[in-house]
Amino acid sequence: MFAVRLDREPDGRWTVTCPMLPSCATWGATKEIALRNIQELVQAYVSDAVEAGDPVPSGVAELDEPAVSVTLQIRTRANGSQPRPPVGV
Repeated sequence: MFAVRLDREPDGRWTVTCPMLPSCATWGATKEIALRNIQELVQAYVSDAVEAGDPVPSGVAELDEPAVSVTLQIRTRANGSQPRPPVGV
């Protein structure tokens, strides 16, 4: 689970960021759309990092704030080897 920060903008849209992954920020016309967008973005970030062998911050288990979870699929490389597991996942 990755904690996210959800804020309502003056124009009514919702912005959402993931503090553990500073480059992950998005928005949506509704809270639900914003949360779906950040979940997709965090999923892509974590999947790309795992595939590249880069470290990924560990998610957290218990939160008193909005959060998104991601599911990882470890793909086998063309040469048959599996990517090195990243630190923190």
